[in-house]
Parts: sequence; C-alpha cells; structure tokens
Amino acid sequence: MNRRAFCSISCSALMLLVGGPVLSASMCIETGPGGALTQGTLSQGMLDSLLVELDKAPSNAALFIVQDDDGYYAKVCNTPDQIEHFEREHHPKKWRGGEKLSKGDILRMLSQHHVIRVNNAADGLRLFY
Repeated sequence: MNRRAFCSISCSALMLLVGGPVLSASMCIETGPGGALTQGTLSQGMLDSLLVELDKAPSNAALFIVQDDDGYYAKVCNTPDQIEHFEREHHPKKWRGGEKLSKGDILRMLSQHHVIRVNNAADGLRLFY
C-alpha cells in the first residue's frame, strides 16, 4: 500500500472517530475523504470550524464548498493540483464575484450558488461563485 492510499484510509478512519474535517496527504483539510459528500446540509458549526482552519492556513489558501441535494463537501486548500481538481470536478467555469462578505453571508450565498470559494483576503473574507 502506498503512502497516499494509507493516509486516505487513515484519514477516513479519523474522520469517523472525530466527526469533523480531516487533514489529507495533500495538505488540504476536507470534510469527506477523497471528495465524498457528507449527507445533509453544511451546518454553521462545521462552517465555523472550516473558517478557523482557513484563518490558520497560508495566505494562498481558500475554502471551497459544494452543496447539492445529495449532501455537501468542503475543503480548505492551497495545493494547486487539489484546487485544479476541485475546479475541474465542481466549477469548470471562471469564478465570478470577489465581493466582501461576513461569516453569516456564506451559507446564504451557498444556497444561491451551490458551489462557492471563500478567500481570506487582508481586508476580510471574499466570496467567489
């Protein structure tokens, strides 16, 4: 078993134990191993946890969230290949937006756009959809 496969399995087990975001081998924190959707709707508590991770992450990191009828998936990531993979799978078009928003606006905007990106800019959170 290669190291990445082992980490994926270990991270999956860790997520089951702690019920929260996990750190993957790619240095991305995600809500579901390998992009798996979590049933239900992204909660304010999970969003708050992800925003804490985004705040601790390097300045080039972003929070990516997908929400659809089958569930949600979110990741805080700054790894180019992981970001490109997310965009290819969930948002193949050019990102629009960039407006400042508050923490409270994120879930509302997610319900409107279903796929969003949140950057932690020097002057606050910025939303792209």
